[in-house]
Amino acid sequence: WGKSARPTKLNSNGQSPFHLAASKGLTECLTILLANGADINSKNEDGSTALHLATISCQPQCVKVLLQHGANE
Repeated sequence: WGKSARPTKLNSNGQSPFHLAASKGLTECLTILLANGADINSKNEDGSTALHLATISCQPQCVKVLLQHGANE
């Protein structure tokens, strides 16, 4: 990761790589992003966290990873 890379930086659609990984079931990506400093409780433009997105997108493995890493919002 470069010093300017931010896994929770929002794009023009109000989403971040971290939020997209959670909503798409990309557990390995989530784990890598968390290991590199992603803010687990960061919110997207709509105010949703990765945990919210994984839950409403029916991604139980992502929910598990997020809870194991301390997601609480």
